[in-house]
Amino acid sequence: MLIRRRKKEDADDIVTRVGDYNNAAALNYEPRDIGSVPPDYGVLFVVFSLMLLGCLMVFSASISLGDSPKYHISEHYFFVRHVISLIVALFGAYIVWHIPMKAWKKMAFPFFLFGLFLLGAVFIPGVGKSTNGACRWIPLGLFNLQVTEVMKIAVLIYAADFTVRKQNYMHSVKKGLLPMLLVMGLVGFLVLKEPDLGAYVMMLAISMGILFLGGGSTVTIAQRMFEGMNSFALLAIPLYTFAGFTMSKGGISKRLMDFCYSIVGHIYGGLAHVNVLSSMIFAGISGSAVADTAGVSGMFMPEMIRKGYSKNFTVAVTAISSTIGIIIPPSIPMVVIAGICGISTGKLFLGGIIPGILCGLAQMIVSYFLAKKEGVPKEPGHFTIGPVLHGLWESWPALLMPIIIVGTITMGIVSPTEAGVIAVVYGLFAGGIIYRELKWEDIKFAFAETVRTSGRIFIVIGAAKLYTVMLTTAGFDKWVAKTMLGFSTNPTVILIMILLIFFIVTMFMESIATLTLFMPILYPIALGVGINPIVLSVLITVVIGVGLVTPPVGMCIYVACDLMDVTVGEVFPTLVPFIAATFVCIALMVAFPQLILLPTYLMA
Repeated sequence: MLIRRRKKEDADDIVTRVGDYNNAAALNYEPRDIGSVPPDYGVLFVVFSLMLLGCLMVFSASISLGDSPKYHISEHYFFVRHVISLIVALFGAYIVWHIPMKAWKKMAFPFFLFGLFLLGAVFIPGVGKSTNGACRWIPLGLFNLQVTEVMKIAVLIYAADFTVRKQNYMHSVKKGLLPMLLVMGLVGFLVLKEPDLGAYVMMLAISMGILFLGGGSTVTIAQRMFEGMNSFALLAIPLYTFAGFTMSKGGISKRLMDFCYSIVGHIYGGLAHVNVLSSMIFAGISGSAVADTAGVSGMFMPEMIRKGYSKNFTVAVTAISSTIGIIIPPSIPMVVIAGICGISTGKLFLGGIIPGILCGLAQMIVSYFLAKKEGVPKEPGHFTIGPVLHGLWESWPALLMPIIIVGTITMGIVSPTEAGVIAVVYGLFAGGIIYRELKWEDIKFAFAETVRTSGRIFIVIGAAKLYTVMLTTAGFDKWVAKTMLGFSTNPTVILIMILLIFFIVTMFMESIATLTLFMPILYPIALGVGINPIVLSVLITVVIGVGLVTPPVGMCIYVACDLMDVTVGEVFPTLVPFIAATFVCIALMVAFPQLILLPTYLMA
């Protein structure tokens, strides 16, 4: 930042402000480099206090490690290494302090472009290094460069320079907040594609914090983010998430698999059918496609490989079947849609039942023919009622949960959020009392995962709300409406266009962010041409499910591929027939919306 002193005034009358360096002469201010400014001893005291506290904690935590068999080093090794790092950091800070502000200003934009180049370079084959499904590093021989760390510094310098140049517009959403949000949106697209949510949250906090210090309209930022998350319906997200984790850890998975095997295991491609049917039932427990992929894959994928199914077939059917988890209630995306658009969550849940069953049946048909094509051995035995009744007896607590949730909502006994509380209590009861397999460690794990999952979702919703405001301020919503309605006013055509937009965007963006960003823009257009909001919302949910298994940002397919150690490129040809079958189901629902609306008449 630039500190300016007004000419021809006493030393006591010092005016400091952040402004455009190019306008310094016009404002009659002389710029001073920060190296000539007296240090802020209060800030220095806080910094050095934190440094000393860190040294104390490192010494206390590491003093016993030196004697452990794992290290065989001096007991002061980690403490000394920490102190050396601090000395190097202080030396670097001293150098940075004496670099002229003009130099920082000149390098701000080029350094930012260099950071963007590094973020994109990690995805170039042969350049970036991938570990555990994350592509964040560039190998440089002696060490691996994590590009997001470079980008954090670049964002810091660029945001400071932006604040200086745009000082006169800091209180304007359109000229002050909007450009920075656009820039951070581009950065977020590349960083989240790695993926590295923690790094992006840090960058977003840095940029917004500098805007705040520079006089930006941060009250507006906080208000908009809170508006995005301030919905009673959204409280259902952590409740259903926690219930799903407790049910999956409470001994339900194996019982569901046995029950489903007794029903469809005798059909050609039996394990694939069991995979799909289990996902349909498990969908009523978790409400999350990614959670279903992770939960179901551990049960079925090793067994399918052992029975002669190819890795590509196994991964494809596991990934596509898990997308039913966001269609059959409870559904987290439906909860988000209800919160954004003010639609009845109960009617959305009911509207997803038949489409979920329809998509499941389509996936079973594709699995049958693919199993025939691959020559998978047919499972021995045939359908008998005895194993079915036994499986039903063993798994009835799990099967009862979605019935309780949908039933209580339909009858008007509880709201969807209150039904989430029932789901939590029921999950703890079923896993801990009925099956007696839910341990305290499992509850702690479920709680931690719920916090992480829900926190990520709410951060995405809040950030997406900012971008929605940004797009609305820029007139993007009016332009979209004018363009779409100028092309056609036919409701079916408009519906297909909206679904196509969501499909394409979800291929590149996280599903919750897509909903939060585009639903407020496209929903009024759909209502304006007479499209039923329940039909629209359910179809969008199904399309988002397809996006979850479609590269480049198909989280379900990446999770399944990572577990089987195969690439998305290897699996995708086998996945295409499943995606095509889902689109056939979407076409049927577009042509016959009664397939969606029929169960909702129960709440009429």
